Amino acid sequence: MGLFIPLTFWATLFLCGIMTPGYHHLTDMVSELGRARSKTQYIFNTGLILCAVTSFFFIRRLLIL
Repeated sequence: MGLFIPLTFWATLFLCGIMTPGYHHLTDMVSELGRARSKTQYIFNTGLILCAVTSFFFIRRLLIL
């Protein structure tokens, strides 16, 4: 489960970066991909929420062990 979190983040970032015309990963802010009324706002924000929820359960599982 721990490997799923960064893979989800980077895949979401890469996919949304490709879908956004003029976006450059080295010079533009990541938040531009999830801003309101952007073409990728729902994809990017869903990816971030998925990462956050998965992180919560991963850390919770670590604390139980």
